[in-house]
Amino acid sequence: MESSTNLAQRIQMETGQDVRACQQSAACIAGCPLAGYFDWTPAQIVQAVQFGESDLALESRTLWLCASCQTCATACPNGLDLALAMDSLAGVARERGIRPKVSEAGLRHKVFLPAIDLPTRIRELGLMPSGEVETLRRNVSTDHRPGPGEFLVLAAVAVLAPLMA
Repeated sequence: MESSTNLAQRIQMETGQDVRACQQSAACIAGCPLAGYFDWTPAQIVQAVQFGESDLALESRTLWLCASCQTCATACPNGLDLALAMDSLAGVARERGIRPKVSEAGLRHKVFLPAIDLPTRIRELGLMPSGEVETLRRNVSTDHRPGPGEFLVLAAVAVLAPLMA
């Protein structure tokens, strides 16, 4: 069992997310599109890290199924981006030789899930009507590095722009 301080510090160092600040509000779970497929919720994984239960955290299939959709980051009252924390923990698991407890098909699904219902997601987020996608695509600089929250918009542009042509 790894010290909660060590694992939490590593997550913070790699991602800037201080999981020790999680107050277990469970807001991250409420809107998570994959919560029903997790063995442990993101809040439970964070709690395991807080209490030094690194084995439980690192062996969870949740790390591998998280779609990194940022819903948890948007909902968290403390502004924690647990998707970044899950990615960091998955990296630690890989270093330790812990293999995903999901099939390769499940991992491929993770990659494509965010784009499945993208038009609805864009509408829910109050983003631009489809006619403005091309304008936004032209205005996005090729050397622009997306910040937090911008990735979904840029992904939407990349996916929808060819469909609108």
